[in-house]
Amino acid sequence: MKRSLEEESDVEESPNPKKKKKITQEDNSSSESDSEDKKSSKKKSSKTQQKKEKKIIEKKRNFTKEIKTMMFGFGEVSNPISETVDLIEDLVVQYVHDMSIKALQTSQKRGKLTTEDFVHAVRNDPKKHARAQELLKLEEEIRIARKAFEDK
Repeated sequence: MKRSLEEESDVEESPNPKKKKKITQEDNSSSESDSEDKKSSKKKSSKTQQKKEKKIIEKKRNFTKEIKTMMFGFGEVSNPISETVDLIEDLVVQYVHDMSIKALQTSQKRGKLTTEDFVHAVRNDPKKHARAQELLKLEEEIRIARKAFEDK
């Protein structure tokens, strides 16, 4: 049921003084349904968030053994805390992901991802760039040596 338009309390001032907004009973009921919709969407989003957290907890660790070995090689104890290993693995995976995205952005012009795209992605860090160049040269030398060995 609509309220009468003559009641002064039902008229709100809008930012523009020439225009006034009229509030009716229907407006109030729609705002109540909006708040119910917001509550239900919050419940849905919290369920979605819980599912994401489960996925994070169930995350497969691919490099645990290698990271433990590397940590030991750099002076850590032989059996480091698993949370530390997990944190380092998360950092490594995130770094590789970010570098892959940078390389893909570089390669979009050609349409093909190459090792040069990764070298281009690390060009601003002199140590990483030099190491990448060194590894590419070593790869080439190994490939030539294998080819020479197979030819004999």
